[in-house]
Amino acid sequence: MEGRKLKKEIGPQLIAINRCKIQSKYDEIIISEKLITSIEKNGIIEPIYVQEDTGGKFHVVDGVMRFLAARKLGVEEIPAFVLTPNDLETNYRNADNIMAKANVVTNQFRDMLEQIRENEESED
Repeated sequence: MEGRKLKKEIGPQLIAINRCKIQSKYDEIIISEKLITSIEKNGIIEPIYVQEDTGGKFHVVDGVMRFLAARKLGVEEIPAFVLTPNDLETNYRNADNIMAKANVVTNQFRDMLEQIRENEESED
């Protein structure tokens, strides 16, 4: 993600997960044993991304599984990049542009398939 702020080491008690970021309840999430073993052996190699709220709490933007695995292991501090609201706005705008381009390609693909079907029907 663009616009990283200085990396911080943040205590897990100060980090929350946005429930919209995951599809199931926290206690139903299956954390990969491979990820847990890796974090246990090497620590968190790629920091998570968080946004700080006005109350000093951090919310995970990216890296939920790494955060949950580290918390399960009892890691006292988690490396994180703190994103500013401007960083997030830029990333959301970029994501919207990517989705718009993907929709155009999807529609072109559908048009091509339709044309192929029509050509096959006319040959029969």
